[in-house]
Amino acid sequence: MAGWLQSVGVTANSSSVTSFTISPAQAVVAGDTLVLAVALGGSGTGTVSATDSAGNTYTVRYTGVLSGDTRLVVLIAENVAALTTSQSVTVTIPSDNYAAVCEEYQAATGYYYAFDTASANATGNSSSLLSGSATPTTSADVAIGALK
Repeated sequence: MAGWLQSVGVTANSSSVTSFTISPAQAVVAGDTLVLAVALGGSGTGTVSATDSAGNTYTVRYTGVLSGDTRLVVLIAENVAALTTSQSVTVTIPSDNYAAVCEEYQAATGYYYAFDTASANATGNSSSLLSGSATPTTSADVAIGALK
């Protein structure tokens, strides 16, 4: 059975940077899955990567254009080593006009999932969001949504 996704840390930047750091607001349990959703705006088209002070490996599992010059990159670290609140995750990005990241973790120690990429882009600026549809491949699928 899939676990609940909880927010570990969030950061945003409104100026050009090439990296930023997030410290978990709560400890991350060994064996969990960490998800980084990074929204980038501006002209940068280079590589997005992440490292953390526990030595976990992050893999880019999705990259795509949300709208205009806004790009979304999702990085996943599975079966992670524990992270304490005094440790940090560093995200490296191309020099963009702005960047925002929301780091989440899946509190399901011992469960490992294949990551199926199903993108359903939404556009518009109303107060109601409609992402489109995605078809789950197993009964334990977890949907991850990211907003600009």
